[in-house]
Amino acid sequence: MSVDGIAYNEVHQKSIHNAYQRTEGLLDQLLYWGARSMEIDLHTEDPFGNDIDFGDWAVFHHKADPESSVHRLSQVLEMLAGFHRTVPNHEVITIFLDMVDPLPARSDAAHSYKRLDALLEEKLGDAIFRPEQLIEGVPGAKWARTAVRARGWPTLGELRGKFIFCLTGKADNYAQTKIQARKRTAFVATYLNEVEAASIDLDRVFYNVNAKEGLGLVDAIDPEDNFIIRSFYADEAHHWAASVEAGVHHIATDMVNEVRDEWACTRNERGFPFVRMAGQRLELDDACNDAVEQVEGFELWSRSKNLARRRRTDEFGFAFDRFEGEACDRTMEYLVAGPHSHVDDDVCGGLVVRAGQPQDPSSEHEPESGDAFLAVIRRGAGRPLEVAFRPSQGDNIVQLHPEFGSVGTFGRDINLDTISYLRLTIENLGHRVIAKASHDGEDWRELARVDFDEPMRLQGVGASSAGERDGITYLFVPTRSSRASLQPFACKATVGAPDQPERIATRWRP
Repeated sequence: MSVDGIAYNEVHQKSIHNAYQRTEGLLDQLLYWGARSMEIDLHTEDPFGNDIDFGDWAVFHHKADPESSVHRLSQVLEMLAGFHRTVPNHEVITIFLDMVDPLPARSDAAHSYKRLDALLEEKLGDAIFRPEQLIEGVPGAKWARTAVRARGWPTLGELRGKFIFCLTGKADNYAQTKIQARKRTAFVATYLNEVEAASIDLDRVFYNVNAKEGLGLVDAIDPEDNFIIRSFYADEAHHWAASVEAGVHHIATDMVNEVRDEWACTRNERGFPFVRMAGQRLELDDACNDAVEQVEGFELWSRSKNLARRRRTDEFGFAFDRFEGEACDRTMEYLVAGPHSHVDDDVCGGLVVRAGQPQDPSSEHEPESGDAFLAVIRRGAGRPLEVAFRPSQGDNIVQLHPEFGSVGTFGRDINLDTISYLRLTIENLGHRVIAKASHDGEDWRELARVDFDEPMRLQGVGASSAGERDGITYLFVPTRSSRASLQPFACKATVGAPDQPERIATRWRP
């Protein structure tokens, strides 16, 4: 059996609790850590008193804990849409929207169900799998609960490239009847400690349960009903294991980094994010074990010390192509992801162009460690986006950090350490480089524009592990606009240590 034949309700998956508050940014969670389920808390008032646009929501935990990597739902959805454009065949992504503030009953209110549906539709449109689609095609079924009992959920193949939204919290006014529930854009979850009648009357097919104290209630649900269960607060190994044993589908945890917390993982060795549920069809085992995550990109591992730090020489892993003359003028555009948690603050990865020497493209000549260069890079946990360049060979490095704040490069809505789309445009026969960045691959902001005396002949991607003895891996996924002409880089080198080829490794995935 192919993994595409497995039903949505036949697998466990890791879900990121309060995803906006994790050290790893949303796009790192999706791309590097392979998460396909996450939670976003929504409020109708900003914790700092800033205005919220009509029909938008503030994203944070509560006023005593307002830290957030993304401050508006609209921009969370734009980041999801960007990921969807870059990885259109992604596995189904489930987003739990926790309505911390209740939705008003009036449909014309600024934060009503009508505005929420409009925002979801505006940003993601046909990529959303809706309640009505669950019911369509099931003879005699008028409601979601009837449909999933009769047919079950669509398969992972049928849901490929789709988003499922489910509201938790104070969402009663979102759908007050079964007819309304059928017509909405999102599903609604019922807490398992609430009366069963609410689920029946409002046609709910998702349940939400506290992993610390409510998993015993899962036994009351008949597995043949095919309802979807999410647990939260699975932040310790025994709570995670209990959620798996109880048959929970979405296991929500703060522990994104599965290298540090190996127990908090449902991915296989090839990155496929789901694992078979116990008691389901045994033939699913091989399908899940052999499946590959649907992300196409370039993976660079490097064990080196110094990319874009204030020194006259460099040492970093560099995968690149060599160009001359007019061929130098081109654009590189990638979604760049790294671990960005529990690592040295100075690890980094990004797009790099360097002067190099005039050579035949097939030459094995190594880049010089003190060459003129420019890089736009993402650094370790909590470090801002950065542009660094060396004007001429042997010069000190100049570092530029985009401003952040109400009038900064990206406004106050997105933290700079989570901006993941990077672009370098090379012009003027390789002598001018323009660095830009984006939160969604559509809205680009210029970070730097530098003219060089020498052409930037060597163009590619770089990474440095700083103090990480086991090295560091970064993933570079070409955007839609750059994918057609992209090939794996022809050259690779450890700049500054050319006699140590074992310190760099590359592969094109999957």
